[in-house]
Amino acid sequence: DALVREPLPEHLRMPSPRAAAPPEAELTGREVEVLGCLVAGMSNKQAARALGISVRTVTVHVSNLLRKTGSASRTEAALWAVQHRVPGAGQVRG
Repeated sequence: DALVREPLPEHLRMPSPRAAAPPEAELTGREVEVLGCLVAGMSNKQAARALGISVRTVTVHVSNLLRKTGSASRTEAALWAVQHRVPGAGQVRG
C-alpha cells in the first residue's frame, strides 16, 4: 500500500509531452515567417513565393524549425507554434 502512495524517483518519471519541445525555442524572424506559412498549410513552394525567397531557403528554414521545436513533421511544428502562441506565426500574407 505504501508503494502505491510513494512517488516515483525523478529518473523513473516519464517526461511530460510539453517538456519534449523547447518552451522558448530561439527562432529568427524569418523562421517565424516560415512557421507562419506552415501554420497556414503552405507547401515550400507556396511559402517561397509568399516570402520572396527560394524554395531551397524555405527547406533549410523548415529543417531548422523542426530541430529547434523538437518536431518530427511540418504539421507538428505548426501545432507547436499554435500551442506556444508564437507571435507573428499566424500573420502570413500570401
